[in-house]
Amino acid sequence: MNNKNRILSFMIFIIFSFVIFSSACYIAVHTDHVCSGENCSVCIELAECSHVLHTVNAEAAGVIKLMLLLITVAALIKAVIRVYSEHDTLVSLKVELLS
Repeated sequence: MNNKNRILSFMIFIIFSFVIFSSACYIAVHTDHVCSGENCSVCIELAECSHVLHTVNAEAAGVIKLMLLLITVAALIKAVIRVYSEHDTLVSLKVELLS
């Protein structure tokens, strides 16, 4: 099951990367086109690509903020658990109990 999740995550990453890269390339190639008028298909596509890039950037920023918050909370919890779980026992001190 873990391998399937890893493959699925990689596929989603590849698809999002392709969408972002192709949108950026389309905008770069067609920015100086000759507009044919009010319903120019290139202008409509440029607007859609720009919208996709802005949407992905806004969502990515939200996800990054959430991940940073979760990582910080997890690190704090781990530090607290480490501090409160340190017990000095004979086993942890490696004392030999010989009779």
